[in-house]
Amino acid sequence: MSMLVIWIIPTLLWLLVHRFSPGAVGVAGLFWPRWRWLAAGVGVGVLSLGLGWLALSLIPASSLDHPDVTGPIVSLVGGLSVAAAALGEEIFFRGFLQGLLDRWRGPHLALWGQAFAFLIPHLLLLLIDVHLYPLVIVQFGVGILLGWLRLRSDSLWPAAVAHVITNVGTGLLLV
Repeated sequence: MSMLVIWIIPTLLWLLVHRFSPGAVGVAGLFWPRWRWLAAGVGVGVLSLGLGWLALSLIPASSLDHPDVTGPIVSLVGGLSVAAAALGEEIFFRGFLQGLLDRWRGPHLALWGQAFAFLIPHLLLLLIDVHLYPLVIVQFGVGILLGWLRLRSDSLWPAAVAHVITNVGTGLLLV
């Protein structure tokens, strides 16, 4: 749950400074989307889960056994923790960051900018073991897909649905 709190602090500060105005809420992508976009989020989540499974199949088992690599989800608390971290990342990267970049320089820079920013913390996997590179490649691609959902739906919630499905599903695949 701490990752959720860490990732939402910039968004919360933005909303407080702007007194939760509709414009600030829109920049943060907090508007509820049409149901078809939530369904698209489920589809992107399943696609991302498949790409994650493919990436995991390319990594030697010894690299996945490292204690700093996220392991399998074996409890409800573990699953909720993984889901909360995904939600926090979405609030920051696809909500706050992509919204600000879109407002500042337009949708294309926003899409690519948030994907590269999303990649930065995930590059730490390469410091653990260089054999984890397939995960990094997939995470960049997933960042583009999640950004596309945010761009098309004007909401972070479809991307959040997809990200939660991807992270929790991957954790369950590792069991």
